[in-house]
Amino acid sequence: MNTLRDELAGFYVERISRFGESPWELRDRYIYHVLARESKEDTTEDFSQFTGEERLEVERLLEMQRHALMMFTSCGWFFDDPAGLEATQIIRYAHRAISLHTQLGGTDLMGQFEALCAPMLED
Repeated sequence: MNTLRDELAGFYVERISRFGESPWELRDRYIYHVLARESKEDTTEDFSQFTGEERLEVERLLEMQRHALMMFTSCGWFFDDPAGLEATQIIRYAHRAISLHTQLGGTDLMGQFEALCAPMLED
């Protein structure tokens, strides 16, 4: 997972920096946007400094980072069975992050991720 996290983080920093924002400050502020969105509050002002296309890209980059963070949810790493609910959820977070990375023009990391996970599934 660390390898995937590092690939995604490098891509995120490179892409988000084009918008003149501090990558990690913007990511850390994003939680307020997510919480407002989930409580059905108006979030139109959150990214008003970006144009339509820029806003879509920034939001996808931030979602990619959110899922990359959720890959490390601690309950997902204490399991006896890698096919259990917690481990499966971790894999889903990773898959979503990889999917967003690919949508944003990054290389497809799925094969690399599957190769990294293969030893965990052997027994």
